[in-house]
Amino acid sequence: MSRAAPLEVGRRGLDRLLGGGVPRGQVVEVSGSRSSGKATLAFGVCLRALEKGRAAAWIDVAGSFWPVVAAEAGLPLERLLVVKVRAPAAALRAAHILLSSAGAVAALVVDLTPGSQVRERELIALQRLAERSATALLFLTARPRTAPSLGASVALRLYTERRAGGSVRIEVLRNKQGASQRSIVEMLEGPERSAEAAETAETAETAEAAETAETAETAEAVKSIEAADSAKAEETEAAEAEETEAAEMPDVAKAVKAAKSATAATAATAATAGTATEAMESDGPDRVRARSAL
Repeated sequence: MSRAAPLEVGRRGLDRLLGGGVPRGQVVEVSGSRSSGKATLAFGVCLRALEKGRAAAWIDVAGSFWPVVAAEAGLPLERLLVVKVRAPAAALRAAHILLSSAGAVAALVVDLTPGSQVRERELIALQRLAERSATALLFLTARPRTAPSLGASVALRLYTERRAGGSVRIEVLRNKQGASQRSIVEMLEGPERSAEAAETAETAETAEAAETAETAETAEAVKSIEAADSAKAEETEAAEAEETEAAEMPDVAKAVKAAKSATAATAATAATAGTATEAMESDGPDRVRARSAL
């Protein structure tokens, strides 16, 4: 069976270093820490496959696939098959299904979680399926540079490391079809940097929301304190008014009593005067007759 031509990454220096790109029908491992540039390289391989009119698939175990940054990298999302699974074993089963359909995909990326292990017999089975379908099979891992490869079936292992200024150092740690222990520096403006920016923006938004909520709670607390103080002041004023009214009540009662007494005395005087007048009027004729007799 003739060997299929490599699939370009889309970086001239790296493609030249690899003899045309990543090999098809072989297991390729791209390792490095988070935001090191490995996903950007994998996006490039998928994009080259889609540009050739072939299909590409991405199996996400790490939960790090960002649709927005994938679109920013130029990937037509409507043509990229994304499979999200929760465990490495499920990812391997999904890869087996995709590779079993010969020619279904030209590029297949399996993004593993840190610390994931793959048994050698599983790698061999996937490599044979990838060879039969002429698929570029990439595993993204978080293995350190000094750690061994994912398995003995790995034909090409690249290690990516983000450097100051946005550049990425790509080192060939293993290459069964060419020279290894060679490296190249590429400028990659890819999903990792966008993901970092998105994460930073999300953190800033969360902090701002928390600060706003705290400010609102403080304002509400101040408002409650002011309302409590106002109510307390009103209660104090009411209590003082009641005390003043209670203090003034005896004087008012005395004044009312005195007014009633004066009214009663006036009424008694008026009654006495009226009685005397009536007596004089009744005695008037007798007195007149008595004076006439004299």
